[in-house]
Amino acid sequence: MDSIRVGDYVFDHIRGNFVGVVTDFSIGEAIVWNADQHGNTVRATKEGFSSVEVSVRLTGTPSQHTVMVAGHRFGVGMNYTLRVGGNAIITRVSGLREVG
Repeated sequence: MDSIRVGDYVFDHIRGNFVGVVTDFSIGEAIVWNADQHGNTVRATKEGFSSVEVSVRLTGTPSQHTVMVAGHRFGVGMNYTLRVGGNAIITRVSGLREVG
């Protein structure tokens, strides 16, 4: 993850389409969910892995709950595999907002 930089281009990993440009990012511990000895789901970390939060500025056509970018619909809660700074990362959209 240390190869992600502000200004990096973001591409759809499957189609190769340009999605946008990294405007900010932060790297943290990997978060996984496991069952404890009582069958409860508990949060844990995964050694040797990281999580990353990436902010991307993109140009698209908004609709009520999604944005269409390069023929692909992006929406909050949806998962995508993207290429960012030489990394292929599985992402989940946590928010969309219009900027001027």
